[in-house]
Amino acid sequence: MRKSDGRLDRPGVKFVAIVRKGRQSVARRAAERKPRFRKLIKWRTGSEGRISALKRGYGWSRSLMDGLDGTRVLSVS
Repeated sequence: MRKSDGRLDRPGVKFVAIVRKGRQSVARRAAERKPRFRKLIKWRTGSEGRISALKRGYGWSRSLMDGLDGTRVLSVS
């Protein structure tokens, strides 16, 4: 974990999943191959895809829905 990742470990944040570019250490490579890490990356990628589809299809410039409630609305659609 990098020093900057420490700021993300606040109350309520259980796991941080940020992909790093470039050459990785053995420990970092092992962390990114864990199922939990991959699941979070796939969730984030899916969320970004939904937002992109809404922007393209409906001309939305910005989503005003915040948090998990907004995510649930987007997943049901």
